[in-house]
Amino acid sequence: MKIEKKVLSEVLRVLGKIARQTSPEAVLRSVRFVGSAGNVQAVATDGMEVVSLKVETECTGEIDSSVELGQLRKIARSAKGKIELGGAKLDWPEVAVAPQGHRPHPTVQRILIP
Repeated sequence: MKIEKKVLSEVLRVLGKIARQTSPEAVLRSVRFVGSAGNVQAVATDGMEVVSLKVETECTGEIDSSVELGQLRKIARSAKGKIELGGAKLDWPEVAVAPQGHRPHPTVQRILIP
């Protein structure tokens, strides 16, 4: 998957407030990229809720990979232009969509973990 540096910076700005870089659990300190060409979501959780952000990327086929927040920040600081991202597959918790009217930003979807 390829992502523009400015798009990755926006992902980190929004989801960096949710993911916990120092958490002992890999899911809580990672950002998940999931979807297919034209419909990729960047997802982070703090264990109580999940925040999803639609992002523009270049990819072929289905993707479902997670990258640790600290690693993403290092990549964003040193990279230029388009960035090739890869990551590990993690088991993420089941989620339920939050009630209507709880969206803080038009491109952010907030989901509660039951």
